Order: sequence, then structure tokens, then C-alpha cells
Amino acid sequence: MMMKFIESNDFSDKKIGLFGTSGSGKGTELEDMKTALEAKGAKIQGNFSCKGKTFFLINRKHPSTDEIGRAKEFARDLLK
Repeated sequence: MMMKFIESNDFSDKKIGLFGTSGSGKGTELEDMKTALEAKGAKIQGNFSCKGKTFFLINRKHPSTDEIGRAKEFARDLLK
């Protein structure tokens, strides 16, 4: 769904920061979005990814308090 949104919009000269969670914590989806956004003219300022809660009990303690704190710090840095 996100890729469809990216493909159907113009992001020329837009500054974008990417956030995400994933079950694996690897954040490979963000790399795909970064590539697609750059192809549409976006200027990626950085990205933040951490493990996220998935179905049942898998990763149920994620994002952790520390991960949320790091995400907030990343967001603050983007605004500077």
C-alpha cells in the first residue's frame, strides 16, 4: 500500500525521514521505500527502524522503551 502511494505522487525536493518497525527488525522495507522515494525526487534525511510487535506473542516487548526513545531522538534530529 505504501509503495502504491509513493508511485502515485511527486516528491520532488521534499525532505523525508523514514520510520518503521518490522518483525525481523531489519527494516528492509525502508530501503525499498527510500529507493522509490529518491526515484520520485525526494531528499531522504535518514531512517529509523526497530523490531515491532507481530502476531501472537512474537516480539511482544517491541518496540521497547529504549527503541521508542531512540525513535524520538531521531525525529528531533530531523527537525534541527
